[in-house]
Amino acid sequence: MLNHHHEISQKLDEFTLLEHYHHHEMPMDTRSWLFVCGKNDHYQLMCKPSSSSSEEGNNKTIISCLITPQLSEWYKIMDDVIAIANGDIHTLFLTKSGQVFGIGNNQQGQLGAENVDLISNLIRIPVKDDVKVTSIICGSFHSMLLGSNGSVYVAGDSSFHQLGIEDQEIVTEFTKVQFPEPNTHVSLIATSYSHSVCYCENGNKVFGMGSVFEDIYGDAYCTPQLLPLFQNKFNCTLKTIQAGYRYTLFLTSENEVYLHGKFERTLYAQPIKISIPNIRNIFAGGNHYFLETLDSKFYGCGLNDDKQIPFYSETVTITPVEITPPQQFSDFRITSIAAGSYHTGVVTACGRIYTCGWNELGQLGSNTKAYSVECSPLHMDLSVQLDISRGTTAVKIFMSPSADNTFLWFRRIREKLQFFIRLFQKIQGVTARFSDIAVHTIT
Repeated sequence: MLNHHHEISQKLDEFTLLEHYHHHEMPMDTRSWLFVCGKNDHYQLMCKPSSSSSEEGNNKTIISCLITPQLSEWYKIMDDVIAIANGDIHTLFLTKSGQVFGIGNNQQGQLGAENVDLISNLIRIPVKDDVKVTSIICGSFHSMLLGSNGSVYVAGDSSFHQLGIEDQEIVTEFTKVQFPEPNTHVSLIATSYSHSVCYCENGNKVFGMGSVFEDIYGDAYCTPQLLPLFQNKFNCTLKTIQAGYRYTLFLTSENEVYLHGKFERTLYAQPIKISIPNIRNIFAGGNHYFLETLDSKFYGCGLNDDKQIPFYSETVTITPVEITPPQQFSDFRITSIAAGSYHTGVVTACGRIYTCGWNELGQLGSNTKAYSVECSPLHMDLSVQLDISRGTTAVKIFMSPSADNTFLWFRRIREKLQFFIRLFQKIQGVTARFSDIAVHTIT
């Protein structure tokens, strides 16, 4: 995870292109649009210095940059992208067809390209046996892929044994993880700064590797080890797992959430059940996390020293608190949320996008010099906001507990968009007929 006072050479600190959504027509061959901001010192945001760059001391800051025209191959896969995973200095993209693309720093081998330290243009990531990839995730300087065959492939830094490859601190190509039990079929993966977790629904088994388990079990788990978790809950399986800085969240099929590991200076050697019931989804940040309930309420917990928990005034909370906006935010109803290292992004039902938290590297896209920012909306064209609120444009925020940047991914919903186009054309036709009658009457 990035240190707060880490010096950078490049960053993106404003989603300025959001304001030009209707002034720059999307290419006819794509329905998706990607905006980025934050740390870009290794091209991990796919942006290269341009005429819009400005000098700030010895550092170069990229104020704004549209990424797609700079990558000739990007339009060909944009509509196929279903997930984005970003580490501290590299980024992965997963497509519907199960292919993985990557960009950024490769000094630790996190992109699986041998003998190349920096990859400044998007490349396809090779996977052994040409396996279709179903899930991607990045730690600070490492990557994990889950194949449709239930195998896990890893690459990058393993100095904390988080990749589970024995006697290798650097894994320069994607390597299949060997589990202690034969025919292990992994269903879910999670990773963060110094540990990784793999879950097998068949047998309800959780495997862990990395230094965080040394605090818990007295062993760093250099290779995957079976964790004594959930095996006695015969009526329960896991729906989702998410890894934060040194902790892991588990969402069960009973809509319960368990916390395991080290969180806010407290060591949870045995998973503790979070007090909030009926959880639909979980979102792990660096040292903060969010819960979404079945009745669409959102709760935040953990570190808040950079205001990363929206509308919460204390610097930390060890119990989840409901996100409740002040009275002036009457239209604030969350539909989705994302948690980064020390920052947060929120999409609301009215189509607004809010960000908050640590902003020294511009990861909030709010074009402010403040290092810590309270929850505030991004400046967007009202027509974009309307498109989001009525469902003709979907938006998803991608953040990572191991990274200091943000991806905003917009996608036009073709079916709904065509409906509104037909409706608009019908209204135009009616208006034209009334116009003809009016002209005839005047004459």
